Order: sequence, then C-alpha cells, then structure tokens
Amino acid sequence: MGALTQALAESGQLENTVIIFTSDQGFAWGQHGLREKWLPYDAAICAPLIFSAPKLIKPGTVCREPVNGVDVVRTIHFLAGIEREWKMHGRDLSALLMQPEGPLNEPLPMINTARQYGQSVVEHLKSRNDKAFERKGLYAWMMMRDGKYKYIRHFKDNVIEELYGMERDPDELDNLAVNAEYRKTLTKLRRKAVEEFRRKDGGFGDHLPAPKAFQYEPCEEGSLALFPTQSVSAKPVLLSGGFAISIPAVAEEALLGMSTSKMWPDM
Repeated sequence: MGALTQALAESGQLENTVIIFTSDQGFAWGQHGLREKWLPYDAAICAPLIFSAPKLIKPGTVCREPVNGVDVVRTIHFLAGIEREWKMHGRDLSALLMQPEGPLNEPLPMINTARQYGQSVVEHLKSRNDKAFERKGLYAWMMMRDGKYKYIRHFKDNVIEELYGMERDPDELDNLAVNAEYRKTLTKLRRKAVEEFRRKDGGFGDHLPAPKAFQYEPCEEGSLALFPTQSVSAKPVLLSGGFAISIPAVAEEALLGMSTSKMWPDM
C-alpha cells in the first residue's frame, strides 16, 4: 500500500484517486463454539474495509454502519460516474463517505446458501430438502441488520430464530427471540427480512422452513414460562429470580445462543 500511494503521489494522481482496501474475512476463534467463517455472527463474517478519498473523506473517520461486498460495487459505480449495465442489489455507500454517522435508508441483508445457488435454492426449499443446505453439520441462513438489531433465520425446519440487540450485546450472546418482551420486534423483523430479500429478487421467501414456534405463558405473578408449541414432554427448570423455562429433551437446540442470566431485562 505504501508503494502504491507513493507512486500515486509522485505521478500527481493521489488527490484524484479513491483507494478501497479490504480482504476476505477470517475464521471465528471459538466464538459461539465455532472455528468457521461462513456463519452469520460478526466474529465469523466481519472483514476490514477502508476508504481513502482526499477532499471527500476526513482522515481518521470511523463509520459504524454495517455494509457488505455488493455495496462496494455499487459505490464504485457512483464514484466513477459509471452507469450500471444490469440491476445491482447493493447499496450506494457514497452518502456514508460524506456523512459517516449514517445511517443508510435501507437494511443490510446477507445470505449463505451453503453449496446451493440460483433456482436450486428455491427447488430444495420447495421439496423440504434440508440436507441440501447442510455444511459440516451446520445449515444455511439468511440475515438482516436493521438499525440496532440483527435478525437470523435458518434454512432448516423447526430451528429457533435469532435476534440480537447489537448495541448492548455486540458478542451476540443474548438471543432476544426467546424473550417475550421482544415478540413484536421479532415478528416485525421476520416479515421485513422476507420482504427485503424479495425486493432484491430473492425468490425463496415463500418457501422458507418454519422456525420453531414458542408461546409465552404466565407461571407465577410477575414471571413468565417459555414453552414450545409442539407437544413434547418437558420438565420446568427453575432459574434464579423465580423464572421457569420448560426445556424439552428433544429441543436442546432451542437454547443455542441464549444467555439465561440475561434473558429477562429485570433479573
């Protein structure tokens, strides 16, 4: 990079050049019990992204708005004054370069369909072929960052959704999808994620596997119990603070990503 910028400076082109530095993301190192780089948690998908644009970006500026690779392509087109030859699904980031406090006016969708692409994704979803989306015992997913929330839905039937408040929980340890206080937020983001992918020509939205459903029922005054809606034998487990969670033996994955110590805001 030093040699490149020196050559641009010596040729008089540095002030007229936008430099974009990025790389592939690295592997998660134990976060969420993973040593992978393709799951929807920041530890596994974040990559460096640096823009240098004299007279446009103040040196040392930090922007915290989440973006992805397809956004960079759209942004290059804008900065270079190039008309698009075909429809692109990325977002133009030029507004963030000038006002890095953001935010952008649309959410960030991201998807990993394992080794399936194009129409094969829709066909496997229609046939309920979960195995097509399996990779190393894990499954494909769709994700959306919208403001302070991250919503995740898996391409496997009867798997719990994930919802994280990224401002107070940047490590994504407290799954708000199992918190009754966030039920309306979960419903809203579930619908919005499907709509956002459909708007970007994701034709799979009508065929997604149903997530695990929960109902929240009172157990004692001032507390709640969490029960799966399917009929399974389950034994309530008492937690500190007087809360009980019903944990079916066949649904241990329901607790994936859930911090029982943070589950209820007033504990």
